[in-house]
Amino acid sequence: MVHTLEYEGDPRRRPLTYDEVQALFDAADARPAQIRGHGRKGTLTALRDAAVVKTIYAYGTRRTESSMVDLVDLQRHRKSPQCGQFGSLAVRHG
Repeated sequence: MVHTLEYEGDPRRRPLTYDEVQALFDAADARPAQIRGHGRKGTLTALRDAAVVKTIYAYGTRRTESSMVDLVDLQRHRKSPQCGQFGSLAVRHG
């Protein structure tokens, strides 16, 4: 079949390792304090960005889905009570 020969993916691209994901989360968590420490605007934006990165990772949402998430989309999950009120995500826009 022709379509199997037209693979456009880059073989150098790979998923992040656990350590790389942890470094990403650590950097995102540290950013608000860095901004606040310099007395600049943007602390809330950095907090939002950290939450979006973690939401994308936790729920596997795509860019458009992630950009349209609202707080009401996070809900309890009966089978995961340890997650509290944020056990599931309802994707309304995708």
